[in-house]
Amino acid sequence: QREAAAQEQQRLAAEQAAQREAAAQEQQRLAAEQAAQREAAALEQQRLAALEAKRLARLTEVQNTIRHYGQMIVSHIQEHALFNPGMDQFSANLKVQLDKTGQVLSVQMMKSSGHASFDRLAINAVYKASPLPLPEDDEINQQMQSINLTIRPDGQ
Repeated sequence: QREAAAQEQQRLAAEQAAQREAAAQEQQRLAAEQAAQREAAALEQQRLAALEAKRLARLTEVQNTIRHYGQMIVSHIQEHALFNPGMDQFSANLKVQLDKTGQVLSVQMMKSSGHASFDRLAINAVYKASPLPLPEDDEINQQMQSINLTIRPDGQ
């Protein structure tokens, strides 16, 4: 009976040791899994940060290109404008629709100068300046096919 009890005690001790070993291995496995998840999350954050940086760089490029071409368009229109003396204080806000080559499709008065003759001259200047310069970048070109312009005799 003593021998049986001793064998039982050894069996229980071995079972407990095996359980401790299994628990230790499970903890190691969980720790490794958590470390892998943290590493994957860090890599994903880096990937997202790189994408965001690329998106912001493109947005800046688009904004700068639109601003540059906006200035070019206004200058180009000014070259074709024939404003009468005494119209320096007037300005008209126009909405201009273009095709992808810069051809003026339509000009709509958004805010009149209050002077019908000036408004007609501003609209005519836009049509005479056609085609207007547009960038070759398809995305930016498409964004600029509908533009709002303020036309002033001084070109400001």
